[in-house]
Amino acid sequence: MKMNNINGHKYLIISTVFVLCTLFSCINKNTSHTDSKIIKKNYHNNGELSEIKEYNNEGKLDGRIQKYNNNGEIELEYYCKNDILNGYYREYKNGCLEKETIYFKGQQQIFKKYFYNESGELKKVKAYELYKNKYYPFGDIIYSNKQIINDTLSSYFYIINDIDTINSGEKYSFLIKVYPLYENVALIMGKFDEKFDLSTVNVMDTLFADKNNIIHLSFSSTINGYNDLMGLIYESDSLFNQTDNERIMKLYKQIFVCEK
Repeated sequence: MKMNNINGHKYLIISTVFVLCTLFSCINKNTSHTDSKIIKKNYHNNGELSEIKEYNNEGKLDGRIQKYNNNGEIELEYYCKNDILNGYYREYKNGCLEKETIYFKGQQQIFKKYFYNESGELKKVKAYELYKNKYYPFGDIIYSNKQIINDTLSSYFYIINDIDTINSGEKYSFLIKVYPLYENVALIMGKFDEKFDLSTVNVMDTLFADKNNIIHLSFSSTINGYNDLMGLIYESDSLFNQTDNERIMKLYKQIFVCEK
């Protein structure tokens, strides 16, 4: 009887160790680490990737989240900062972008709807801006044979959330394409609060768009870790004389600076 009990205990211990090792193996397989991120992956029963989530070291959603159907097609993609929606929120249907919402620190800013023809080619993008709890249509982009034939986007709103990594002290340059109906579009960079209050901003620089409505922006930092670039894109003649048709728009970009 004692021998049977001993064998039973041995079997239980071995089984428990096997289960724990299997679980650890699965967790280790589905989780990877970087210096600043924890990346977790889940899979459908058929082995296809189900979702990818990025977390910070505090266990909060921080970065890009992607979800896929069991055929491997993307269904959802969005960005978070410390568990708060921040950046693009994109919904897909049959692998094609259908809806796109832009958030800034949890607050919805822009909504876009994408339309396709019967052959699956993009034919129209319709955009709306959320301003004082109301949606305002601010333009369309019309396509034909994959070419833009009419662009009436009247907003100079622009927001980028894709994080770029640079070395400390390295110069980073990028272009900002704006779509104004006005001339003299400019970007004012500075240290804004969350409401982008101009009365309290410490202005760092003011940049004007060129004849192609492109603003050239350069950035360099010796501060390691996440650096936030914040600015306001505006029609320069109406910065302090705004109407509903001449609203200031936000720019927000995050760059990770690391030691050389």
